[in-house]
Amino acid sequence: MRDRWLRACGYWNRSHEGSYDLAGDADLRVFYVTVIRETMHIEDVRTLLNGRFLADLWPRLWFSPQVRGAWKSRLPDLVSAAA
Repeated sequence: MRDRWLRACGYWNRSHEGSYDLAGDADLRVFYVTVIRETMHIEDVRTLLNGRFLADLWPRLWFSPQVRGAWKSRLPDLVSAAA
């Protein structure tokens, strides 16, 4: 189970203010996209994102072709799990 609220903080969160409602699909997707786009450290990805949720959300997350391609090349299992 995921905690419902996450307060927006950290260098990776320049584009969102306030809190994320992680029980809501829209905020959860915004949170995952924000972390993937803006984080500079792999440890942030490991700490902040859940692999199961990421696989489920992956088809519904909007990324540029470059970002999506980079993730596909490094995590083919993630992409195939979402298919």
